[in-house]
Amino acid sequence: MRWREHSGLSFLPGTARARLTALLLAFAASPVALIMAYFIDMRAFILWLLMWPITLLPRRWWRTVFLLALIPLMLVVLAQLAPPPQAPYFMLVILVLSVCEQVGEDGRPGAFNLIGVIFPALCVMVLSTNVFVFLLLLVTVIFYAGVYTLRINDMPLSGLRIRLLPIVVALSGSLFFAIAAFILMPRVNPTAIPGLVAPQASSGVGDRLDMGRFSQVILNGEDAFRAFVERPIAQEDLYWRVHVLGLMEGASWLRDPRRDSQIGALPFDKRLGRVEQKLRYGVRHARQAPDWHPILGVALEPRVDDNARLNRFGEFVKQTRASVLSQQVVMRSSLDNPYRAQVPYMLQISGQPRLAAWAQEKYAAVGSRRAFINLLLSHFASGDYQYSLQPETLTGAPAQRLDNFFFNTKNGYCSHYAMAMATALRAANIPANVIIGYQGGEWNGFGQYYRIRQSDAHAWVEAEIEPGQWLRLDPTQFVPSGARNFQRRQLLASNIENLPGWRGAVARGLQRVDAFVVRLNSDIVLYDEQARRELLSGTVLGRLLSFIGFWLFASLAFIVPLMLWRWWLRRDAMVRLDRQFLALARKDGLERAAYEGRMDFARRWAEKKPFLEVPVRRFADIFCRLSYGAPIAQEERAAAQGEMKSRLQLIRQLRRNRART
Repeated sequence: MRWREHSGLSFLPGTARARLTALLLAFAASPVALIMAYFIDMRAFILWLLMWPITLLPRRWWRTVFLLALIPLMLVVLAQLAPPPQAPYFMLVILVLSVCEQVGEDGRPGAFNLIGVIFPALCVMVLSTNVFVFLLLLVTVIFYAGVYTLRINDMPLSGLRIRLLPIVVALSGSLFFAIAAFILMPRVNPTAIPGLVAPQASSGVGDRLDMGRFSQVILNGEDAFRAFVERPIAQEDLYWRVHVLGLMEGASWLRDPRRDSQIGALPFDKRLGRVEQKLRYGVRHARQAPDWHPILGVALEPRVDDNARLNRFGEFVKQTRASVLSQQVVMRSSLDNPYRAQVPYMLQISGQPRLAAWAQEKYAAVGSRRAFINLLLSHFASGDYQYSLQPETLTGAPAQRLDNFFFNTKNGYCSHYAMAMATALRAANIPANVIIGYQGGEWNGFGQYYRIRQSDAHAWVEAEIEPGQWLRLDPTQFVPSGARNFQRRQLLASNIENLPGWRGAVARGLQRVDAFVVRLNSDIVLYDEQARRELLSGTVLGRLLSFIGFWLFASLAFIVPLMLWRWWLRRDAMVRLDRQFLALARKDGLERAAYEGRMDFARRWAEKKPFLEVPVRRFADIFCRLSYGAPIAQEERAAAQGEMKSRLQLIRQLRRNRART
């Protein structure tokens, strides 16, 4: 029986193959174009679709003239959708104009047309905070690369031979030019692109503290931010203040909503006294568009970017309601504790009559602020108080819940102790505020930064111990079980480098990976206009090396799977025999076309070398039967492959005999 294969798409004329290629590529790339247009302007997607017929025009001189006239027009039209020199304009230019060279004259994809998909997808994946968008674009790029691979090989339906070198060159080259465009393209803050940033980022801290506020947050292991410092900092100084809560309502503390309108008043840094311990550090939020910046100690600068302003209470807030804070900033602060500052305060409390009476009685007995603070901390340390993330629910009216905690249950976590202490201080006529933020953090010596998670969220107290002198107080640290819990966490977070055994090796390995990812994120994902200027001025060699390393790493990510796939194919006996068969044909000056079936190729070989007709046709017949026929038993398959080997040996012998004669 004669087996005949279906070859590729060679039976289609060149124009039809080009149309099919354009249709497949447009379908595969449409999610990228649609998502980018959704984020910038939906009319860009219509322009992108209208550009596809141009790729089918014959490569003649008049096509070149047409493109030279069309490109300036398209630049003007795109400028109406996204005004230059902002990043969205250049993203649309590359997306839309790259369509012109998507399909070659032979009906196959152009050599470097992947840049029109990889670059826009890279931009959106980098800037988007939506994980579903990220995954969709990732799948789209992989699918597009698969369509590209099939079409550049003319999509043979049998006997597919992958042209590895053109694919590797196209993928690596497109990635190189995409990264080059990413470096050279003028960029702005990623939040300038509408829709790419959530209007409000969630976090483990907020502007209100209730009895149950941190019960779930402290169990959340997500990253909050990373802080880059030159060297480790003492654990007693690792308090990252975010919000100052000065208004009390029942058993809750919250920020005064009027304070953000008072930014124009004398800022907190102008009210600071002499500073002893100054520190400069960088902060990188885990999410874009944060509503706050964490301050290690107290801030020394009135602003850290164009949109974050220090208010009178010493916390960074938005300049306007519509402004978006930067994801990465450099800050200066003071670690002094106590620190001297003129901080607005209130002595108002809400309810809690038993706690207020107790505080007033104890203060009258000791007679000074410092003595009362020491008495209150000793009360937490020597009493029956317990630290627990799952305390019993406090019942009763809100105006009596702190009383219930302080005198009855005595079981809670940081928010319970901070609110109780601040309430007692105010009842004793001592100015005090509840501070919420983060405490501690995991030190990464490979990247020189602290990794602060949402589980590090914490609440403490700041009290005025003398006029104009404020002291940070953490009552949870004085509760025996709370102190042990914090000491255990801090010891683990700060001594990962010295952990013994396999657990230490794994932890250090994870830290190395995290430092590598953070470095790429800093050099590539957070690559802004200032970084671009520094790079092009030649002052930041490390960033340039990061781009080169990213390109090499990503290229290898494409190349290695292809090489492994090719190596895996060679393990198959049928593939090895087929390669030997084709190698013998090349010695006779024959090369099988990608669309050519085995039987057609064997017939062409036999016509050129009639003395090889019998073994050549027999080899091709067995190959087709084993590859495309019904499944057969393993013994019969092994016998057939043995016959194929003997046919190859016969072909070699006949060629040698003919060469001798």
